[in-house]
Amino acid sequence: MIARPLAPRAPIPFATPDRAVSTPSLTTRMAPAASGLPRRSPVQVPQAPEPSMHDGATVTARFTGQGRLSVRSSVSGRHYRFSGHGDTQAVDTRDVMMLRRMPDLHVG
Repeated sequence: MIARPLAPRAPIPFATPDRAVSTPSLTTRMAPAASGLPRRSPVQVPQAPEPSMHDGATVTARFTGQGRLSVRSSVSGRHYRFSGHGDTQAVDTRDVMMLRRMPDLHVG
């Protein structure tokens, strides 16, 4: 048996009122950096382009296994879903080498 304290423990507070840190509000203006230069805005990261077919070249893949198969390509980023035995899909030519490694998928 494990010995437990009689009174349940209270959660540890983040800060006591005498040690509370003030946070600037949204209306407060930030002071310029120490170098005298204004602060820069956050960097804008461009969105990844929509996965597309490379040069429009496609190959047909046929699923011969039981059940369903869902594959996300690490090369083109496309998602292929085969709903059952005999289902076929148009496959990007960049994904052919990866998909040929799957035992129940015939690409060609």
